[in-house]
Amino acid sequence: MNLDKISDYCTSLSQARWSRTSGMFIGIFGVLYLMWKGYTLTGYDLSFKYIWLAGNLWSDGISPYSIQFQEIGQDLFTGFNGQPFYYPPNWWLFSTFLSQFDHPLAVEIWQLFNVSLIITSTLILNMAMRSAGIKLSWAYLFFYTGLVSFMQATAISLATGQTVIFIYFGLCLVIYGTLSQKHFILTLGFCILLLKPQIGVPLMAAFLPFEIYRRPVLYTIATTGLLCLPALITPNPIATTTAFLSGLSKHSEFASNSAQNSTGLKNILYTFSNVEVSGMYLILFTVISVFGVMVYIKKLLKENEGTGILSGRTDRTQQFVLLTMGICFLSFLSPLHDYDLIIVAPLILLCAVFGLGTQWQVSIIFLFLIRAENIAKLLGATSYNETRYYSSIISSIVVFCMLLTLIVAVKNILTRKEESASTQ
Repeated sequence: MNLDKISDYCTSLSQARWSRTSGMFIGIFGVLYLMWKGYTLTGYDLSFKYIWLAGNLWSDGISPYSIQFQEIGQDLFTGFNGQPFYYPPNWWLFSTFLSQFDHPLAVEIWQLFNVSLIITSTLILNMAMRSAGIKLSWAYLFFYTGLVSFMQATAISLATGQTVIFIYFGLCLVIYGTLSQKHFILTLGFCILLLKPQIGVPLMAAFLPFEIYRRPVLYTIATTGLLCLPALITPNPIATTTAFLSGLSKHSEFASNSAQNSTGLKNILYTFSNVEVSGMYLILFTVISVFGVMVYIKKLLKENEGTGILSGRTDRTQQFVLLTMGICFLSFLSPLHDYDLIIVAPLILLCAVFGLGTQWQVSIIFLFLIRAENIAKLLGATSYNETRYYSSIISSIVVFCMLLTLIVAVKNILTRKEESASTQ
C-alpha cells in the first residue's frame, strides 16, 4: 500500500514538473517568437507612420485633421493610403513624444515598447487575480504569455505598428484596478482605452450602472479632456474639431475598415445578409447594449444579494461578471479587426471564477482565435483579400461562441442562486 502511495506521489510530481516545464517553454518560446517576428519585419510600417506624422504636424503647429496630413504623408511615405487621421486628439502626448525621433528609430522604439507591454500585462493580470484571491503559478503565467505571443493578432499588431497592444495593456490595468478597487489604476486604464474609442467607450458604459465606478469614469473623462486640449488649441478649434469628426464619419469608406475586413457583428451581418452597417452606428449600438446588459445584471444581483450561492461575495461576483461580460460584448458588437482581438485573451483567466468547466470551454474556443488566418487558408482562400475575409469570419464566430459560453455561465450562477434562495 505504501509503495502504491509512493508511486502515485511520484507520478503526480512528474506530471507537475512536466506541466511547469511545458508552460515555461511555451511562454519563453512565444516571447522569442514575437521578438523574432518584430525583428524580421523591422521597417515594415503600415499604421505607426500615421501617429508619428501626426506628432510631427502637431509639433509644427499644424493640425493632422487638415488636408495637409494627406499631402505631407504622401510626400514622405510610399504606401500612404491618403485616408484622414482617424485617431482621437488624446493621442497628442504620445505621438508628439514619438515624433521627436527619426521615423525608423521611432518604429523600433514602438516595437520594443509593445513587446515589453506583453510581459508587463501578464504581471498586472497576476496581481489582479491575486487581489481577488486567485493564485496563478508561474508556469501558468508563462503559458498564458506564450499563448498571447503566438496569436497572429499580436504578431500583426507588432509588425505593422498597430496600437492594440497598448490598448491591451490599458485593459489589464482596468482589470487590476477593478479587482483591487484601486480607482487611480482604473482611471489610468480607462484613459489608455479611450485612445481607441470603439473599445474604451463601450467598456466605460458597462461600468456606469454601478455607483462605485462613476467617480473613476468622471475622472477619466476629465483627464482625457485635458489630454485633448493641446491638440484642439489652434487658431480655429471649431474647424479642427469639425475636420476630425468629418474624417471620422468616413472611417468605414476605406477598404481596411469595410465589413469584410472587420470582425464581430459587422462582419456577421455582411456575411449572412449582405448588409453593411456604419461603424459609428455600431459603436452607439454597442454602448447602449452593454449599458443595458449591465443594468439588468445589476438588478439581478441586487434582488438576490446575500442569498444562495453568492452569499457573502456579491461584490466580487459583480466585478468578474462586469469584466467578462463587458469585454466579450464589446468584442463582438463593436467594429474591430482581427488584430484587435488580443483584448479577449484575459477572459481565459477571468472566467476561472465560473468554474473549471467554463474555463476549459473558453480556453479551447480561444485556441481557434490564435491562428485564425492559418485556418482561413485551410478553407481554400486563393488571395490575400479572401484570406483576410475568411479570417475575419472565423474570428467573429469564435468571439460569438465565447460570448454565448459566458452568458450561459453567468445565467447558471444567477439561476443557481435564485433556486437556492427559493428553497430556503
